[in-house]
Amino acid sequence: MNTAAVRRIVWKECRSQFSLWVALVFGAFVLQATILATQGIHAQGLGFVAATATVLTACFGVASLGMLFAGETEEGTREWLQMLPVRPRILVGSKLAFAVVSIALFFAATWGTGMLATAVNGRPALDLFRADYSKVTVRFPSILGIAAWGLLYSIRCRRVFHVLLLAVVTEILVVILTADVIPEYLGDVFGFDRIGGGVFEVLYFGVTGCVLIAAIALAVRWARAGGGSGAATRRKRISADSSLSWGGARERTWLRLAAWAGRRGSPAARESAVLAWRE
Repeated sequence: MNTAAVRRIVWKECRSQFSLWVALVFGAFVLQATILATQGIHAQGLGFVAATATVLTACFGVASLGMLFAGETEEGTREWLQMLPVRPRILVGSKLAFAVVSIALFFAATWGTGMLATAVNGRPALDLFRADYSKVTVRFPSILGIAAWGLLYSIRCRRVFHVLLLAVVTEILVVILTADVIPEYLGDVFGFDRIGGGVFEVLYFGVTGCVLIAAIALAVRWARAGGGSGAATRRKRISADSSLSWGGARERTWLRLAAWAGRRGSPAARESAVLAWRE
């Protein structure tokens, strides 16, 4: 295994995701402190703080996984990664290992900010562990579920924003189907008055597991540049990606707007307008 290439991959991910990690951790502290200041420090209020840590971990997870693959395509660094002297499985494994560690550290950090917010509001920090966790445990499966969908869409999409949107919508639909629609349908078909609570877990984790397996397989294929080999295939892939990048309707619209802005105003105003629209 080329450890130098693996270190470079991990360092690259650290640089690209560090600002997001820090910003969300700081936002978690502000939100948790605000919740305790407005709701009061009691079991339910502390439960809201713990639930905030769980929900923000799910948000960071899908954003982090979206940046792993869709971010590479969006920023144009995919081909650079594929030319590194490292096997596709090592490349994918390094990126996924980084994501798992960063999500776990984020979860621990948001619990740390919850303890800090509890202390800032005049209660011992360890009181957070005596909170009402009914709002927390119910959301734990969604961290895994939304991460699985985020990984799948990160490989199939070219924009990180599309990954975030599709992963959230899909996770909501899957929860509704596995928690309500399918158990109720099975109860009607088999004549049961109610379906046991274990049906949701079986359906939900079954779907999530299948999605994870498919996503990992697609990630390895992504690292192999679509399954091709050789310089000719790589040049063909680069040409295809360049064509897709600048040949779509979205990019043609952007070029027309850039040309329109270029014919108006002073050079400084034109440059500012174009950059603002692009962002």
